[in-house]
Parts: sequence; structure tokens; C-alpha cells
Amino acid sequence: MAASALETSADRRTLIKSFVAWKIFLLAIALGSSTTPSYDTSTSLALSLPPDHISSSSASRPEPSLSWTDILAVRLTRWDAIYFTQSANRGYVFEQEWAFGYGMPLVVSKLILPVAARLGLASSSSVKSAALAAIFVSHLSHLATVLLFYTLTRRLFPNRGRLAVTAALLHVVSPAGLFLSAPYAESLFACLSFAGYVIYISSAPEPSKAPTFLHGISLILSGAVFGLATVCRSNGILNGTIFVTELVAALHVFVLSPRLTTALAAAAYLRYCSDASGSGGMRPWCGQLVPSIYNFVQEYYWNTGFLRYWTPGNIPLFLLALPMLGLMFTSSYTFAAPLVTKVGSLDTMSPSNRLLLSLSIGQGLLALLAFTSYHVQIISRLSSAYPIWYLWVAQSLSSKAAGNFPRHVVMYMVLYATIQGVLFASFLPPA
Repeated sequence: MAASALETSADRRTLIKSFVAWKIFLLAIALGSSTTPSYDTSTSLALSLPPDHISSSSASRPEPSLSWTDILAVRLTRWDAIYFTQSANRGYVFEQEWAFGYGMPLVVSKLILPVAARLGLASSSSVKSAALAAIFVSHLSHLATVLLFYTLTRRLFPNRGRLAVTAALLHVVSPAGLFLSAPYAESLFACLSFAGYVIYISSAPEPSKAPTFLHGISLILSGAVFGLATVCRSNGILNGTIFVTELVAALHVFVLSPRLTTALAAAAYLRYCSDASGSGGMRPWCGQLVPSIYNFVQEYYWNTGFLRYWTPGNIPLFLLALPMLGLMFTSSYTFAAPLVTKVGSLDTMSPSNRLLLSLSIGQGLLALLAFTSYHVQIISRLSSAYPIWYLWVAQSLSSKAAGNFPRHVVMYMVLYATIQGVLFASFLPPA
């Protein structure tokens, strides 16, 4: 037991050091990109800051240029991050902002900013402060995800400590790259999802034993955590596949997951539909059988939906997403195939195998939805919350039969995150 504790402590130190080194590298890319102008000035305008690049003219001025925190805030607040930071600062104002989960803005506005303001570290009414707070949350959440992933893998494969370290290290260099450092929901969503997985598996009884009261509590608690994850990203509902395998015994937990998002939908209905006396009148989605502002906004403003993204102009984006889609489909099949034959006897399947089956199905469904209905290029960052493909690559690295393929995958992950970091910090696609 003592040796195991020492080994675990050493592993976690290795993970933390690797995490810090990788984040320093990515942040150096973001700061280094300030030597060139951004493609778009939306961030500087949103954060009420001057242009964020270093030019010869600014270098000759006597007044100081932007601080490194200003540059970092601007360079990481790109694309959708502008919506997240503005929502954290003043709530939802425009209809299209409802496309983005309220989890990250809620944590920033109700937890981080008030504490920072009380300590004199930030202004609670500043968009820049909201951006920096969200960047802090993203880094902390990603580190927690890495450590939770290590714990999860040790639970799933008790005698394979090296596999746990390798899988967690792969998450450190995730192709999501700077998206896991920026004011996006990805890191917080992944953290809550992995926390739910760990809570679920920690007290799951063996097939030969009856469910315990503690297991029932863990089901409810993990369901609540998955519900919070769903507030961050709607695809968190796929975590419900875990409770499907629990059948009727845990059906009430499965119902808990969407409740928070339902509350947000009700708030949107009261705001836009119950009082439509304004100049805009009642919005089109108000009259739908199931009025959902989220579905309407995603389709109307962002053009998501079944095969909507399948246009000739988007072929390069499908090619860009192809490696990640291939990894997710292949790993899901590899883990699920030997377990699917045992679906008829879920009650005799070990908790670890039930969880692996559920996670494989959820990951496969996400990859399918990304291919058919999403902006397909976002799969590189959505994949950060799904452990199966990381585990598959980690296992392949220790398999002689796999040859050099898994090493090529790791090289792809590092190169993709690096190149994407340069493009993201310069406000260039893909996003």
C-alpha cells in the first residue's frame, strides 16, 4: 500500500510538471504571436484595449505598451471566447448568444470574479477581467482533468500504472491545444465529465455483490455532476449512456442530467416568448411544439443541423477533422466490440466494463454527430472530454503489433496543437 501511494504521488508530480511545461510552451506561442497583427480586431474592441500587436511605431512611443496579461487576454479571447467572456460580464443579451452553454460564464461571474474583486485582483465589471478569470478556470480545469483521468484509469485498470500515466500525458498534449487554455467551455466540461466518471466508478459494486447505499449516492452525485457538465456543453447529455446501462435501477439519475439545461430553456422562453410586445415580436422558435432557443439559434445563426455542413467549400475542414474522427470511431469500436456481445447480461458485467462500453458508445455517437450535423472541425476540441481514444492510443504505444502508428498519432497531436495555437492566437481559422 505504501509503495502504491508513493508511486501514485510520483506519477502525479510527473503529470503536473509535464502540464506546466506544455502550458508554458502554448502560452509562449500566444504571446509570441503578438509580433504580428491579428486578422480581426473584435477582441481588442470587446476588451476595450488598443491593438494587441507590437509594431515599430508603438515601440518608439514613450508610453508603455500593453502588459503581458493584456496581450494574453486578447490573444486567447478568440472566436467563440468573445461570447463567453461577454456573457460572463453582463449575461445573455443577444439571441445568438444562447448557442453557448452558460456553465463557464456562470462560474466566472458568480464565483471567480467576486473572489478576485474582493482580493483586489480584478474588476468585476471589466470584460478583460472576465477573460483572464476564464483563462484561469480553463487552466485549473485542464489540470484537474489530467489528474482525474489518471485516477480513472487506475480504477479501470488497477494493475496498469504506466497506462494511466501515458493516457493522462496524452491528454496534456491534446490536439485541443489552446482551446483548453482559452475562455472556452472545453476544459470545464472535460473536468466535470471526468469527475462524474470517477465518482461513478469509485463505489460501483462487483457483479457478485448487491448495490450498496453508497453506490446509490454516487449515482445521484455523478448524475448531478454530468448535469453541470451539460450546462457547459450540450453534448454532455451523451454521458447519460452510462445510466442507460444501469437500467431501471438508476433511471431517476438519467433524468436529472437535463434539468439545469431545461431551466435555462425556460428562462429563455420567459424572456423572448412570454412578452413579445417589443418591436421584434415573437421569435419563430416560440411557436414550435417543443420551443427550444438552443436548437433554433444553432440552426439559424450557426447553420448546424443534419448534413447542413456538407458543402463543397467545407471539404478541407472535413479532411482536417478526418484523423480525429478516425481515431474516435476506431477506438470506440475496438473497446465496444468485445463488450457488445455481453449486453444481454449487463448485470454480470464488471462496473469497469460497463463504463468502458458506455463511454465507447457516447464517443462514437459524438463522432457521428460531428460528421453529420456539427461544424466538423470542432471535433479536435470536443474530443478532449472523451477518454476512450486516449486510452486506445496509450495501449497501442505499449503494443509491438501496432508498430510506429501510435507514435505517429502522438506526433500528429503535438503538431496539430502547435500549429493550431499559432492560428488561434492570430484569430485565423479553423476554430
